[in-house]
Amino acid sequence: CERGTWTHAFLQHVDLSGPCDEPDLRRQLDALIAAGRLTRDEAAIIDLESIAWFFAQPAGRALRQARQTVMRETPFVLGVDPARYQPGALRQSPGDVLVTRGMIDCLYRTDAGLVVLDWKTDLLTPDDVADRAAFYRPQLDIYAAAASALFDLPVATRRLVFLTPRRVVDV
Repeated sequence: CERGTWTHAFLQHVDLSGPCDEPDLRRQLDALIAAGRLTRDEAAIIDLESIAWFFAQPAGRALRQARQTVMRETPFVLGVDPARYQPGALRQSPGDVLVTRGMIDCLYRTDAGLVVLDWKTDLLTPDDVADRAAFYRPQLDIYAAAASALFDLPVATRRLVFLTPRRVVDV
């Protein structure tokens, strides 16, 4: 849990205008420590090598190139049909919805629409990624619906970034 908390805290503040390679990310992490945003113990949990790996991938380069439109930790509240979670669920009235609150890790605009990106710090092997991506698909469906409603734009890509096995999966 702490790995995810501190990794997300760091990624929320990464300056995307630099190279985002390991030395640059180390410099940025040290600056956050100096500013009191993270402690050394918290920073020690963050896997900078895997984050640098991501930024060297096509998906990471695309994120950096779109830095002018990047939004991080975007909160939302969305009304969802109860049948989405419980197939066959009956509404008591036509307006019945389940209220879902959440936080989208990262999203940005492209010519094709929005890209919704979710960082994952699960300790997985590469063989586990497909099953975990399927597990997280409903979460990304909700994030995509919320992002589309918030910005009145279609979602072109729903992306999971599994940092530990170093895999990017579009769902």
